[in-house]
Amino acid sequence: MHINVDKDTEGLLLVTNNGQFNHELMSLHKHASKTYEVILKYPIDESDIEVFKEGVKLSDGKVKPAILEKVNDTLSYVTIYEESIIK
Repeated sequence: MHINVDKDTEGLLLVTNNGQFNHELMSLHKHASKTYEVILKYPIDESDIEVFKEGVKLSDGKVKPAILEKVNDTLSYVTIYEESIIK
């Protein structure tokens, strides 16, 4: 059994011994997404949202395009997709 939980994660934990079901849920080819609630120190603007749409450059590669949704000046949601790093 493999469990991958990010630090301070909240949500549903699903445990299964059904290999086909697990494959359907976790296959990288299914483009599973993860949405994170982000508490901000400074407000974001449209240019920040555009950067996420284009893909953020990191030291180990560029991240695939993501969705940055502004809720208010101190809260946003970021949706990323599995196998995000483009090498």
